[in-house]
Amino acid sequence: MGEQLFVRPVDPDDVMGMTPFDRETVGRFVARHLLPVPIDDLDADDDASLVDQRASTGTAYIDPSGVRVDIAPAAIVFHDPGTAAEQTVFAALNEVGGIAIDPEQALAVSCDQSWLQTDRSPVDTLVVVSTITEMRHAMRVGGTRSGIVDGRS
Repeated sequence: MGEQLFVRPVDPDDVMGMTPFDRETVGRFVARHLLPVPIDDLDADDDASLVDQRASTGTAYIDPSGVRVDIAPAAIVFHDPGTAAEQTVFAALNEVGGIAIDPEQALAVSCDQSWLQTDRSPVDTLVVVSTITEMRHAMRVGGTRSGIVDGRS
């Protein structure tokens, strides 16, 4: 995975649209999976890239593995995720929805099986998965072919 991974609210019915996530759903996800951290406790490097929403609340978030997570209306951003944040990324895909995009690989994964019924992918390769093991495999192997790929076992 790249340095940042984005979970975006893209769905097969509205590939070009970018409607924000449902705030209540994101709130439940945050409450279950993220830990609030006062902005003053972040390093100067972390503080420089704060999302305006966080700056106004004075709170940042980390997942249980210690990876910093930014929450915005149309994105959940995992910083330096590697393998550490996989559980939290998978939870976001299942609970909030959307697709997880790794820009360095031009690859995305989704748990939404309805992607398999469409031919328009928002990135070079979109892999549809149903388990965290399938997600891990897709993110490590990268895009072996273009378009929408069934990554389910």
